[in-house]
Parts: sequence; structure tokens; C-alpha cells
Amino acid sequence: MASFVVTCLLSGLFAFVFAYRARVQRRLLARQATIDPLTGIGNRRTMDAELDIAMADSKRYGIDFGLLVLDLDHFKQINDRFGHEVGDRALAHFATVLTQRLRINDLFCRMGGEEFAVLLPGTPPGRAREIAESLRQRLADKPLEVAGSAVPMTLSAGVASLGSDGQSLDELMRAADRRTYAAKRAGRNQVIADEDEASAIDAVPG
Repeated sequence: MASFVVTCLLSGLFAFVFAYRARVQRRLLARQATIDPLTGIGNRRTMDAELDIAMADSKRYGIDFGLLVLDLDHFKQINDRFGHEVGDRALAHFATVLTQRLRINDLFCRMGGEEFAVLLPGTPPGRAREIAESLRQRLADKPLEVAGSAVPMTLSAGVASLGSDGQSLDELMRAADRRTYAAKRAGRNQVIADEDEASAIDAVPG
């Protein structure tokens, strides 16, 4: 009788351990699907999901939000000069430095390559630009250290806000993307948050 009880207890324990390990494995897989492994921040899948939620909250509760698209300037030059290992360090440094400046409810994600995005819940257009400018300044003040030397890092940023720049996610992303590329065309290391600014840069003969 005692051996039967022990066997049942052991069987229950093994079943619990196996079920627990399966749950942990599922959580790890779910995390891997939404986290960029190089920088430790969210990936495009995370941003897409959270943008959908932000849009739904906006329609239901009237909560506006801002969207930043950030591009690390001269990333190819860093790779070419120092190699891909330092290039990876540069991306991780970029993510770490900017995360320290963002608010706890902001969502920072790597969209791919050297392009990143920030979702700013409950943020009016003027404040969104201020945040983008603070991120730009923060990165400029924090160069990457490579073999005892400082490697300057800067970013170009485009800012878009729900309402003033569109009522759909596609419109917002297109506006932020346009402004990011306009910032790069204008010389990099700057923020553009107004469509007139971007249009003026496009109109300059290049």
C-alpha cells in the first residue's frame, strides 16, 4: 500500500514538473517571438501589436499617441570601419542609451536593421517632438567606447501624431518614415515633426 502511495505521489510530481517545464518553454518561445535578441527591446511584431491596441484605445477612449521613427546615422560606416561585432555593439548601445531616457509606459522597438520606433501613449504632438529631441541629444552625448576611443553616434528622427498626421496606422507610419528620411537628407542628427519641414527639404534641389 505504501509503495502504491509513493508511486502515485511520484507520478503526480513528474506530471507537475513536465507541465511546468512545458509552460516555461511556451513562455520563452513567446518572448523570443516578440523580443529582438540583439538589443533586448521589442521587435516589429511587438510594435505592430501595440500600435493596434493604441489605435483601439484611441477610438474607444479618445487617447491620442505619438509615433517616432528613429534611424541610426552612418551605421554602415561603423560596420565598415570596425566590423560587424562593433556594429552589433552600436545597435545595443543605441537601445540602452535611449531606453534610459524613455518613460516607463513608452514602447521602444527595433523595426529591423538600424531602424527603430517608439510608441508614445497619451502624448500630444509638441511633447512628442520634445521627447524625440531629448533622445537625439542623449545619444549625441553618449558615444560608443571602442578600444578606448569614443565613436560618435547620432540619430535622425521623424515624428507623427494621431489626428494631426492621419487617422490610420498606415498614415502615421508613412508620415514618420517620410520625416525620418527628410531628416537624413537634411544632414542627419536632427528631428523633423512637421510635414511642411519635410516638404521644404524635398523641394531643395539635391
